[in-house]
Amino acid sequence: MKFFKLFIFSISVMLLCGKLKAQEDLISSKNDSILLAQAYMNLYLTASYFDSLEWPRIEKILNYEKSEIDKIKTPAFLRGNQTLYQFTQSLLQFNQTYFFYSDRRTQAILSRPNPQRKAFVIRLKNSLDIAIKQYNNSGTNDSLFYSQPPNSFFNLIGFTIDADLQHKTNLIRLKNEINDKIDEELYQDFRRFLTKAKFSKIYELDSMQFLSRSYGIPIKSIVQTNQIQPSIHVSSDLNNINPEYYTGLRAEVIYRYVELMTLLKVKSSRESDHDLLNSKYKYWINRLNSVDDDFIKEELNPTVVAEIKKQVDNTTKKTNTMKSSGGGITGSGRRPTSIKKPEYEEAVKFDPPLTQEEPIVMYSQEIQKKFFPSPPPKASAKYFVSNYKSELSNLGQVDTFLKGKLASKGFTNQLHYYYFNQNGFAIATSLEKFNLDGSEVPNDKRFIKSLGSEDHFSYFEIVKSMFLDIESEYRMFTFIIDSNEADPAGEGLSGTFSEQILLNSYKELPADLKEKVISPKVLTVLVYHFHQNDIGEVPELVLGGNINVQDYLQKAGLASIIQ
Repeated sequence: MKFFKLFIFSISVMLLCGKLKAQEDLISSKNDSILLAQAYMNLYLTASYFDSLEWPRIEKILNYEKSEIDKIKTPAFLRGNQTLYQFTQSLLQFNQTYFFYSDRRTQAILSRPNPQRKAFVIRLKNSLDIAIKQYNNSGTNDSLFYSQPPNSFFNLIGFTIDADLQHKTNLIRLKNEINDKIDEELYQDFRRFLTKAKFSKIYELDSMQFLSRSYGIPIKSIVQTNQIQPSIHVSSDLNNINPEYYTGLRAEVIYRYVELMTLLKVKSSRESDHDLLNSKYKYWINRLNSVDDDFIKEELNPTVVAEIKKQVDNTTKKTNTMKSSGGGITGSGRRPTSIKKPEYEEAVKFDPPLTQEEPIVMYSQEIQKKFFPSPPPKASAKYFVSNYKSELSNLGQVDTFLKGKLASKGFTNQLHYYYFNQNGFAIATSLEKFNLDGSEVPNDKRFIKSLGSEDHFSYFEIVKSMFLDIESEYRMFTFIIDSNEADPAGEGLSGTFSEQILLNSYKELPADLKEKVISPKVLTVLVYHFHQNDIGEVPELVLGGNINVQDYLQKAGLASIIQ
């Protein structure tokens, strides 16, 4: 049996309409557009339904989509579509990271001290770092999404501000969970530095800084060549995720202790240096009093604290007019900034769009009449009835007959009307789930939700509705009334079909067609049968099957239409 992918026709129209920017190689661009759109939708839905999907299927989806994304190599396409491409890569990387993080073996190793835990934590961090970098490189922002017309390419595939917010939230949540694991590892490492500092008077501050940076944790107040260098904070894009990780209170208290002891070893007679040491001491005491850890309370007990306080007080204070002889402690004297882990809610707020100067042009404004393509796109099955219903004189009467038959079988509010050629019309049913044996599908699961907000068509909503189905069948009936047979073209589903059929239709027969007379009339019945093979895979149009139109109509209870 031969298959054609459902969304080939859906995405290719966007190239014709200029929604995607690649122009260099039309064929390659079409393929790249299809691959990228499908990968985005499947990976976003995988992240959304991750906890309800079976493990082997998640692995299958991730492996499949990685191989598909790897096929996208057209330079012009990549240059013109970096936002969606980088975002999709970030989705893939996030799913891969979360897949590894959620694995039972990984969770078992992370849950207790063991030699492998540090390696697993670093692997998780490095993997998630890639996803965060790709997200930041995508350059998404609220004004980007607010400026999209309802039927824009991004909206059709569900690449919206809500999707951006959800993915960003997922990244930050997982980053915070990994940060907790890093903090535990860093604390265990710093305990050894504390023991060495207390009993051997060896203060390996450089090693502590190097170790913290290896975990992605910056320690801003850095001692170099016996001098405190003022830290410089470089702000980043407000919509970006901060790639840095944050130390917990226990590790920070140990680090501040070693830092303070390192500074006390430096002989200085300047008043500013004394003020700086005193400020650091007070900050450290404040943090120490907040920590609840038996090891730290035992090692940094009141006796130890009193000795440090004595050393700080014994630093010689000089007047501000005394000149420095060099080699002392220098710096701004400002109180060090607390190292704090942000809540993910703080990082996912969006500002309102800056401006929206250009009016949004709707597709319905661009197309005066909504036509079904002639010839129609290739179908799963076709059937022609010559001299159809000669007793029905005008098209309005034919419509009443067809609409009545369809309504009796549950198609009320599921019909879409179009002009066909100059004189005829077409009716297409909504995409409908059905059983091959003819048994009924529950009403709440029968019709695929194909409309997004404000009744605008959304490919994403179709994929989302079918995402959790396995081995499912979907169909769409099309009835065309014209003076001649509407024989489908051999080229398969086209971009014209996507634009004019899926994006634009009437809810009822246009008024100017109701009194029109066609004699003789020919009825063309086309069936588009889509097969959903597995979770995450794109529904495919079935061609060359062994089911004819009569069988499709019989199982749907619509055989009387052609009798």
